[in-house]
Amino acid sequence: MRLTCLLPILAVMATDAPAAASTAGSRPLVVGTRHVPPFAMRDADGTWRGISIDLWRDVADQLQVRYEFREMTLPELLVGLDLKQASYRACAGG
Repeated sequence: MRLTCLLPILAVMATDAPAAASTAGSRPLVVGTRHVPPFAMRDADGTWRGISIDLWRDVADQLQVRYEFREMTLPELLVGLDLKQASYRACAGG
């Protein structure tokens, strides 16, 4: 069974994003992800792409939220929000 991380948080973002959105001079939101094709893949130049990544970018751009992707292991992704290591997750995992 696949655990998809991005879709459940879109509903949270819709209500939480205005409060959590980065403003000029503040730190960008950290988006935890990991290499799970076709949802999240890292190119040779370090650029993230994939279904979840593209969806995240579209939503964040519409909300004008600054963010950065941070690669994490599956256990780190699962507890990353609780430990404040990530603001959101954009990934899929097995």
